Amino acid sequence: YVHTGLTNGTTYYYVITAVNTAGESAESVQVSAAPVLAIPAAPTGVSAVAASTQNTVSWNAVSGATSYNVYWSTAPGVTKTSGTKMPSVSTPFVHTGLINGTTYYYIVTAQNGAGESPDSAQVSATPTAPAVPPAAPGGVSAAAGNAQNTISWNAVSGATSYNVYWSTASGVTKASPNKFANASSPFAHMGLTNGTTYYYVVTAQNANGESVESVMVSAIPAAASSSNTWSTTAASLPVSQSAMASGVISGVLYIAVGNPPTGFATTTVRAYDPATNVWTTKTSAPTSRALPAAGVINGKLYVVGGCVDSDCRIGTTNLLEIYDPVANTWTSGTPMPTARWGMATGVINGKLYVAGGSIACPPCSSETVLEVYDPATNSWSSTAQPLPLGRLMPGGAVVNGLFYVFGGNNGATYLNSVVAYDPVANNWTTKAAMPTARYSSAVQVINGIVYVAGGAASTGALSALEAYDPLANSWTSKLNMPTGRYAMGSGVLNGRLYTVGGTNAAGTIVSTVEVYVP
Repeated sequence: YVHTGLTNGTTYYYVITAVNTAGESAESVQVSAAPVLAIPAAPTGVSAVAASTQNTVSWNAVSGATSYNVYWSTAPGVTKTSGTKMPSVSTPFVHTGLINGTTYYYIVTAQNGAGESPDSAQVSATPTAPAVPPAAPGGVSAAAGNAQNTISWNAVSGATSYNVYWSTASGVTKASPNKFANASSPFAHMGLTNGTTYYYVVTAQNANGESVESVMVSAIPAAASSSNTWSTTAASLPVSQSAMASGVISGVLYIAVGNPPTGFATTTVRAYDPATNVWTTKTSAPTSRALPAAGVINGKLYVVGGCVDSDCRIGTTNLLEIYDPVANTWTSGTPMPTARWGMATGVINGKLYVAGGSIACPPCSSETVLEVYDPATNSWSSTAQPLPLGRLMPGGAVVNGLFYVFGGNNGATYLNSVVAYDPVANNWTTKAAMPTARYSSAVQVINGIVYVAGGAASTGALSALEAYDPLANSWTSKLNMPTGRYAMGSGVLNGRLYTVGGTNAAGTIVSTVEVYVP
């Protein structure tokens, strides 16, 4: 007979009698007992289920237990002595902040006022990052041809195929019915109507699904034009401007900051769309400056350094500001370690390389500094090998993973020398010299050929246009610019070199746009 509902620690006394039809017996001898609390049994049904950076440990309830403890370790054979204790937990217990790919081992104990149970059976689980689709492709561009456009993009880690979506209306997405599956970069979209704007996005795909869309790009196919010609039919800037930052994003040329004809440096930002031949005004930059460095990374314009208030004698800045044309907003990045102006820039593998320039004026020195910005970590590195020779206002371009730096000024010397930086080997090599020594020129790459336009030397503004073939390491002189200029904005749209504004031979800041067809 089990007498339940008693108070632990209290003594209870008992006698027993026997009963039949004749009556009840006399009492037995008296006995007594004081109930005590028992240590609970070890939990059963223990399990561990993994997720990203966490494991969930569960178990069955234990009779008489008032709480539970979980012990864990990254080594098997965990015990109450060797494990890390998580006291007074409830089932299911979620163990967070773990390292994906590491196995965690667990035991569970039950506890009450009498003590702690033996260990449960050991279980384990290995948190794993969730399977996700690849990232959207970067470096997407569209180059126009005759009745065709060529779409290019950078390879994406983990991608097994790519899709190209297109439309003749802006705002194309994956919902577009026009899809080229399993496309490879560069992808030629043929059979198009010359003069019509085509818009594109690219996605990456693997077994886990399809990425979000890349930035949208566009191109206008056109019949072949006479080569090696200049055109002045592009719309001029609304206001003359020089010494600005520039970059092409999704088929649109952006011009930011720089010097107007009078007054201090501007914060104005304008965008030129070749499809409409119209300039539009965008959100102003946070900081006015002239002669900054600029580069385009993942659809954003990075503007760094420059002269304060258009006068380099007032001071230089190291501020990094980033323009997002989709949101039409500016944000700030980590400032450059060395405040300077008049630098060459290039983008390799999503990082911004900034070379040369001047840290102060006077003495308007020619610096050898090379610093590298990584947007993924919002940090700068100064470990890259410096320029072999100091250069003020050189030109910069990237071809086949090498950062080329053209000309510039070193003291009283105008340079025609060219050097190339290999980020893998971390060294500089000397290349074939330019036919014309110069600084502050427009430098752009079209189909693997570097075009160097205009600039300045001791004789004043230059109109020379010269083309460099990195594979042949040789130069070719091209048709001169209609107007000799320096400190221009520039960019490549539909396979053509656009040169914007700048300062002419008379020292006048201009608004004209001249376009070169290779």
